[in-house]
Amino acid sequence: WSQQAYLKASNTDPGDRFGQSASICGDTIVVGAPHEDSPATGINGNQTVNGASGAGAAYVFVRSGTTWSQEAYLKASNTDPIDWFGLSVSVSGDTIVVGAPGEDSAATGVNGDQNDDGTPYAGAAYVFDLDLSPAVPFCFGDGQGTPCPCGNDNDGSVASGQAGCANGSSPGGAALDAAGSSSLLAADLVMTAVGLPTGEPGLFFQGDNAVNGGSGNVFGDGLRCAGGAVVRLGVRFADGSGQVGSTGIDIGVTGGVAPGDTRRYQYWYRDPAGSPCGSQFNLTNGLTLTWTP
Repeated sequence: WSQQAYLKASNTDPGDRFGQSASICGDTIVVGAPHEDSPATGINGNQTVNGASGAGAAYVFVRSGTTWSQEAYLKASNTDPIDWFGLSVSVSGDTIVVGAPGEDSAATGVNGDQNDDGTPYAGAAYVFDLDLSPAVPFCFGDGQGTPCPCGNDNDGSVASGQAGCANGSSPGGAALDAAGSSSLLAADLVMTAVGLPTGEPGLFFQGDNAVNGGSGNVFGDGLRCAGGAVVRLGVRFADGSGQVGSTGIDIGVTGGVAPGDTRRYQYWYRDPAGSPCGSQFNLTNGLTLTWTP
């Protein structure tokens, strides 16, 4: 027998009880920390604020080869103190279930009213689809890092707030995500932006570094998150639903990357109608990706 990995939370604090529950399925491990205190909600929210004592959290780790890395930070959609989200966890295939025995809603059945806290310690369970992105989102226009210009922070309605600053079409801003893998050989990485002004052009681009330590700098109506040596990855137009994909682009080859390289990605787009600050362009959040063979 030999130890394969030593896992810790990305926001370790005293009394969080990380490891009180754990579940493994193939190359995925979920670890519960039922006394974690962040008031964040959803997936990969702000971990740095401890304003909801005992709310709880769960952490998803994925193995690539012999290396384990944290892939996601899970919180309830209705985070409250003493919910103990993460007291029990389970993963099977592409599905994660997290228990929160201290949750107080009086709702019944599936997807009921989560805002009614009239039944103390009624408990709840939360189901997550394991759509694991190979990239880690950063630099959100949510007011937690660099403030968006002219006060146009997003309202959290797109990608649970993990988006850029608000734009003329979406108060939740526009969000960039990735699907596929980070493998250069597989060449299957696809980036998608949502929450965009329909019909408008935009540019996927790659940078060497995370601007301002990952908090970004004000640029137009948004935040510039990816910087350094910029590589243009192609222009796309948003469809009628405000979504655009980078299909047909071999991002690794176009970006000129090698295995082990870490790069940052972002999407710049035009916003001529209702531009909050009048610059008529904006940006999504950023993504960090480390390429593999």
